Amino acid sequence: PELFSPQPDLLISVGAQDLENIPQTFWGLPILNIDNQLQNENFGEVNLIEMTSSLAEIATNLIRLIAGDDSLDKEIATCLLTGVIWSSQNFRNPKTRPKTFETSAFLIDKGANHQEIIQHLYRQKSISQIKLLGKILENLNFNEPKEIYSAAVKESDFKECQAVSKDLSFVLEELKFHFRHLPNLLILWESHASPPLTKGIFYSPNSGFAEKILENFEGVSKGNGVLFLIKETDLNTAKEKVLNIL
Repeated sequence: PELFSPQPDLLISVGAQDLENIPQTFWGLPILNIDNQLQNENFGEVNLIEMTSSLAEIATNLIRLIAGDDSLDKEIATCLLTGVIWSSQNFRNPKTRPKTFETSAFLIDKGANHQEIIQHLYRQKSISQIKLLGKILENLNFNEPKEIYSAAVKESDFKECQAVSKDLSFVLEELKFHFRHLPNLLILWESHASPPLTKGIFYSPNSGFAEKILENFEGVSKGNGVLFLIKETDLNTAKEKVLNIL
């Protein structure tokens, strides 16, 4: 006999801004929509949107409300605190609120290992990630009229640093934290998909820029960032296409 029902009773969506980010298979289900972005389209039967909280904080409060404080064991508390620390940049983000510290204190009281989390998130940066960050800083250019910093990463750069494209998420977080007044940032890199194309990350506090990119290229947005594709193999040409629409 089947252990699980072939059709779930409820879909819990965390961090998705619209139904396009949900597989169509689940569109007919009741949805609990959990998010912290202004762009969320409130597509769920229940929409829990808190723009001043991290997703981990929202999840913690929801669990406490539904199942009670005693429902969190050490492992769950550690996972949730990891999300809180990552979102608040280890509480260094100037937008961190007193409520975040209260939630963190509760999770630590439930057994979350703060030091272990810091060890894994911040002290074990790989040499390849550090090298890739240095390579991007070395290649960073500034377009003064548009106030856009940009860098292109070639396949040879990844090989030289012994890094992969996933390491760019670390680079972006480091740049965002250490250069808090960075106006707009564009990073492009070569992709060996079939057919070959260029992938890009664009970060900007100006939502209008993100909208223009999504109007012209296939991509998805997350907060102030956009991950997108350009059907162009030459990085310089791809860069010009992006700058021309902004």
